[in-house]
Amino acid sequence: MLPASDVFGLGAILYEILTRTKAYQAEGLLQLLFQCTQGPPEDPRVRTPGRALPDEICDIALKALQHEPADRFPTGRELGDAVQSFLEGRHRREHADRQMLKASEAWGAWSAIGGRRSELAAQLEGLEESTPKWLPLDQKSDLVELRQRVHDLEGEAASTLETAVSAAELALTF
Repeated sequence: MLPASDVFGLGAILYEILTRTKAYQAEGLLQLLFQCTQGPPEDPRVRTPGRALPDEICDIALKALQHEPADRFPTGRELGDAVQSFLEGRHRREHADRQMLKASEAWGAWSAIGGRRSELAAQLEGLEESTPKWLPLDQKSDLVELRQRVHDLEGEAASTLETAVSAAELALTF
């Protein structure tokens, strides 16, 4: 047997572990061989939608079951390394780390926006106190502009905070 057939066999075992069904289901040997020549089996996530199988391990199983040996893992060891990496959570941790970095950057930006908003709000308060209420609107353009800038910063702050929270939530799902 060649390494490619070992990888295929291990992929079939992994598939069965994931789905609790055989990768190829046939009445006889000829039908089984024909199915194998048609490409990989149905995606495990599709075959067992209620099981919530992780994408990473399903992709590993499907790669091991590719029709063309060149599209599979080159050796059983590399397949085993991929499964070990999944079990150790290496890729999930890397993804979570990237999401936490994104959350941290967004949190810093939110904090900076809050500081600018506070400064502008203080300026706005001073300008509102010093501007007579009876002045016509066309003479209050500085006041109107400052109010708009404070309002825009509030929207920017909300959007940035949403980005930070979403990234942190994503990091926690991995």
